[in-house]
Amino acid sequence: MRPFLTCLLVFLFCGALVWSVPAQTPSDQDDDVIRVDTDLTNLFFTATDKQKSFVTTLREEDLRLIEDGVPQKILTFQRETDRPLSIAFLIDVSASEERTLPQEKAAAENVFELMLELNRAHGTSLVMVTHEPSLAARAHRIMRLQDGVLTAAN
Repeated sequence: MRPFLTCLLVFLFCGALVWSVPAQTPSDQDDDVIRVDTDLTNLFFTATDKQKSFVTTLREEDLRLIEDGVPQKILTFQRETDRPLSIAFLIDVSASEERTLPQEKAAAENVFELMLELNRAHGTSLVMVTHEPSLAARAHRIMRLQDGVLTAAN
């Protein structure tokens, strides 16, 4: 009977504590949370056609913006076709990836071929940082960074 009475007293004591603690309202909470209502949101996007070529001639009239089924008003529209595109392609070559490394290298080679093709066809810039001499040898221009000094290699 004693353990039952002890459990009952602990239960009643905890219940009294919970009952006596007032609920926190948003004004009682920490100031770390910031809530802001806004009517303006930047929406960056890239448009491509069915052939996956970039569409650079879009006008504001060509777009519809819908949120939760409700059409939204576009307040400003800026077409920026001259922005640079940066892609970082990193491959983990540690021992833990030894089993899949050949497939990862093959995928990286395919991406690299595509980037070289775009470079030749459209005159895009391609900046590559590699420790792989066979990849570096395929570049039009090679720069070497050694002891903090950047020099032209070819």
